[in-house]
Amino acid sequence: MREELDKQIGGDRMVIMDDKPQLVYINAVINETQRLANVLVHNFPRMNNVDVDINGYHIPARTIIVPQISTVMYDEKIFPEPYKFKPERHLNPDSSLRKIEEAKFEIEKSL
Repeated sequence: MREELDKQIGGDRMVIMDDKPQLVYINAVINETQRLANVLVHNFPRMNNVDVDINGYHIPARTIIVPQISTVMYDEKIFPEPYKFKPERHLNPDSSLRKIEEAKFEIEKSL
């Protein structure tokens, strides 16, 4: 992380929000920390707008859904060795930040 900060920011100023896109490894560390140190056991309640069927379960429109984050964050199919701290799991082979569709690390407005 220090190497990335020195390369992208240098030592003559503080990091600002505009620097975030260039700090890819630090973003990977933050994502991995959020994954492991899951602050919320449940995510914020959501409501689906349309009827949906998921794995054989019918969920009518306007159903309140409370996702259990930990079941995804520790799923070995999504995160091999889920109890190990591995920021690299959030990086693509070209060192860009990887989007993990099953476990998004940003808040979305609706399902």
